Amino acid sequence: MAVNLNKPLKKIIRQGDWIWDLTRPMNLLTVSLWHHAYSSDEAKKIVGAKIYDSLIIEEKKGLFSYYKKSNQLANFNKYAVRALLNDRKTLKCFSDAKKLNKRAINLLNGKDSFKNFKEATVFFKDLLFKSTIFPFRVSKMKPEEVRQLNPKVLNFAKKLRAISYYPLIADKILIPMANKEVGNKNGKNYTYLEILQKKFGNDKTRGKGYLAYIASENKEKV
Repeated sequence: MAVNLNKPLKKIIRQGDWIWDLTRPMNLLTVSLWHHAYSSDEAKKIVGAKIYDSLIIEEKKGLFSYYKKSNQLANFNKYAVRALLNDRKTLKCFSDAKKLNKRAINLLNGKDSFKNFKEATVFFKDLLFKSTIFPFRVSKMKPEEVRQLNPKVLNFAKKLRAISYYPLIADKILIPMANKEVGNKNGKNYTYLEILQKKFGNDKTRGKGYLAYIASENKEKV
């Protein structure tokens, strides 16, 4: 449903024990992929925890704020610190992220391509989590925790955070593929599950007003 930021919405956030975590330029397609990256088994494998519930609200046109359940976010951050302090595991993940970034460059340069939309979303979630989400958790660490980080881990995280390829992959590759799946230029106004499950129709409210996306693992509502 399209919503405006108002007192009822603020009440929902407060009563639902939601807490703000980040704000990014997004659209409904990428919003849904952010949720599924955080709630993925890959997130659990890398960090040791995942975010089950998401509330993502369009504050301004194309600018979304991501709210998470306070207990889930606290638990995720706690496990993220442990994971980041595991040098071998983290450096392996960051090395994988570097390879994903190289493939992203090849994709953007037309030297590589995806077989289908589903393959593109799998890559996008992997790229998003390993190259952006996991390194970003360093910024949520306490100063004394950062001082415990291996300098190689800290420097690697800084390099990964310096440039993110997921926005370009979304704009140049993922959204055009979504448009083909939907059959028009409104691919960015559907969640990735709606597109995969062919559950898109003539929802004229999509893309108008402000959007709110709420999800719990694979259950979602717009």
